[in-house]
Amino acid sequence: RNSIDELLDVDSITWTEEPYRGLETFDVEHAPIFYGREEETCDLLQRLRDQQEAGCAFVVIVGASGSGKSSLARAGVAANLVQHADDEGGKWQVSAFIPTLADQSLCYTLVRAIGEVLPELIDSEEATTNLTEGLAENAALTVKLTIAPAFTRAGEPVRLLLILDQMEELWTDRNTTAEDRESFLAALKALAESGHVAVLATLRSDFYPHAQQSPTFLQLKGKLGHVDLLAPDAASVQRLITEPARLAGLKFEQHEQSGRSLDEVILQDAAHDADALPLLEYTLSELYRQRNQEERLLTYAAYVELGGVEGAIGKRAEETFVALPADAQAALDEILPLLVSVDVAGEQAAVRRRAKVSDLTATPARQTLTDQLVAARFLTTDREGETPIASLAHEALLRSWDRIVGWINANRQQLRLRARVEQQQQRWEQQDREESLLLADGLPLDEGRQLVEEAPYLLTASTKDYIDASIAHQESNARKSRRVRTVVLSTIAALVVAMATGGFIAWQINEQNQQQAALEQRATAASGLVQRLLDVEALGLKVAID
Repeated sequence: RNSIDELLDVDSITWTEEPYRGLETFDVEHAPIFYGREEETCDLLQRLRDQQEAGCAFVVIVGASGSGKSSLARAGVAANLVQHADDEGGKWQVSAFIPTLADQSLCYTLVRAIGEVLPELIDSEEATTNLTEGLAENAALTVKLTIAPAFTRAGEPVRLLLILDQMEELWTDRNTTAEDRESFLAALKALAESGHVAVLATLRSDFYPHAQQSPTFLQLKGKLGHVDLLAPDAASVQRLITEPARLAGLKFEQHEQSGRSLDEVILQDAAHDADALPLLEYTLSELYRQRNQEERLLTYAAYVELGGVEGAIGKRAEETFVALPADAQAALDEILPLLVSVDVAGEQAAVRRRAKVSDLTATPARQTLTDQLVAARFLTTDREGETPIASLAHEALLRSWDRIVGWINANRQQLRLRARVEQQQQRWEQQDREESLLLADGLPLDEGRQLVEEAPYLLTASTKDYIDASIAHQESNARKSRRVRTVVLSTIAALVVAMATGGFIAWQINEQNQQQAALEQRATAASGLVQRLLDVEALGLKVAID
């Protein structure tokens, strides 16, 4: 490859924008600067073909957070399919979505994604609603009768690659029930079996055991639809570092004393951490921003100033933070509960949480802080339907910015309690606030009370209302129990008195009966004695007469 690059004139500039993505995902349009995952891309393309032949075109990329799953799916696989159309199957189009960005149901979002390729399916809101309900109720029949014919009727042969990014949110999002999840997976299965749609999903490795508990998921992936994404080897990381710079006409500075090139030093530093890809990409992005523009040179001085790969993102975040006014700094503790959660389904590690921009900017101080974090690319913004939302740009911030790390450690237990309470709250809300789904008396309710007393700053208004409703329900039940107990005790006392009185009367009657019996016995005995005396007297008279 290097020899071919030289023949193609390595000094030519073919990429005029920034060649590194920082904490942002590589998308299809960034394929020219996406390096280091060539082998994995080929493997995934082959897996999709194999799965298609097996009857279900579904593949899931499983890897650690920050391993580059999303970029591989988009800038690797999707871009390759788009650039190399299949003459037999038709031109590929791509639609990517994240589960928790669904403004309505998961199936509704799926229908909207399909509609990007087949707009005739969603030419009205009624059509969209009907198709959504059809997928939720009988996905196989809906795909067979409605969606598959639409692909056939298309002006030119077309195939759709659906990228289901961050699939773990099917299990972490408190708005998704088990029924929602299975219905959605059934719809994906029907699409993947249609012959017109391929599905490529990304899943954090710590959630794979949870996915395995879904029979539909296991049917989807079959034997070949699972690819473990490992950390790239040194040669791949080197290409990730050097090739984008070459395309942009950039060079790495040589150290005067050691003679080592800066890219070699960066490669060595990145090799110490298998999870360093997002930090590495961010470091390269910052080096580009601080480059020597005249010489188009990435310099040692900038790298040292950044603190190397490991310290770059944390140091940059802290520098941005301390430059803010005092009131904006104080607001960090107010917005972190909105942006950070704890995964209760996996290893209970800290994870990102999406928040409404309106909540993050509820005060002038919060507004200032949020705006600066967005400008520095530590927060990214998006939309859920019509609602603007924001989240931390990458979970690397949860490990590399000491200020956030300290806050998480100080609040970890309370964050765990909140996550458990919120799961119960979601079930309660989805079941029309069924009383039986309120926090049960005992440990669940004790945890709710603990949150209210010790960490009210972690609670949204809706979660606080849920806990209050649970407490009120328990107290109401306790009052009812006390009233019932009072009635029962009074009844028991009355019965005891009645029984005691009845017993006394019975005793008196028994005594009287016993006395009467004794009198009758004595009377009988006296009567017998008199009769015997009379008999004796009669006998004596008879003797005397004789």
